[in-house]
Amino acid sequence: ARYGASMIVVGNKFYLFGGVDGHRDMLNDLWSFDLKTLRWKELRPARGQAQHGRVAVKPIARHMHGMWYHSGRIYVFGGAHFMDETKDWIT
Repeated sequence: ARYGASMIVVGNKFYLFGGVDGHRDMLNDLWSFDLKTLRWKELRPARGQAQHGRVAVKPIARHMHGMWYHSGRIYVFGGAHFMDETKDWIT
């Protein structure tokens, strides 16, 4: 179980990011749920893989953040990391 995560729908998939688990541990995992196959898959950046001129890195754990989709990309903004607010962008 988790709370404070964000979820969006893009096409035939749900995307779930972050939150806090039942042990009160902060999470920074990204999952997709395929509505056709009804299967969850954890998505991880490939080590050192550059996209759009940037190296993919895993964002810090957070909860109560915003998440949206625009022009082929998923964006995450703000939220809290433990008790500190974050004001960074994750794309």
